[in-house]
Amino acid sequence: HTQLTVDGQLIEPIADTGSSALVVSGISPSSPPISGDIQLNYGESSDQTGYIAKNYQGTVDFNCGSGISFPYSLVQPGQGSGSINLMGLAYRDLNLPDNGGQTFFSMAAQQLGIDNEFSMLLCGPNNPNSEILFGSHDPSLVYAYTPILQIEPHTR
Repeated sequence: HTQLTVDGQLIEPIADTGSSALVVSGISPSSPPISGDIQLNYGESSDQTGYIAKNYQGTVDFNCGSGISFPYSLVQPGQGSGSINLMGLAYRDLNLPDNGGQTFFSMAAQQLGIDNEFSMLLCGPNNPNSEILFGSHDPSLVYAYTPILQIEPHTR
């Protein structure tokens, strides 16, 4: 997990490389919604959870900068057990809801003037040594470096 402040409220989202949106729950937005109700589905196809959400435009602060303006989806109260907080880091092809072709991290990189790259050191569940770096990577922590490349689909 990492920490973000969304509209002045601290959340601990899960870094999700399978989506590219910012989805939060349990906060009070600072502005009216920019959409009506939307359906969000999360999880594997055989074990999906559906959520009703609204989109808001808000201010997001995180460890490499502050004050980015970005739309986020706020899950409506009373759904499921616990909270869902996801920071999507995938390519724009997985961008749901569509934020004009911008993903959460690509927009953050553009607004903060950092490189459009991130790296993660994963040390297991609840291990405080896990970390995520935005805009760079730490060469001293590289055990195996695998760049993620987007490849265009093969057409015949």
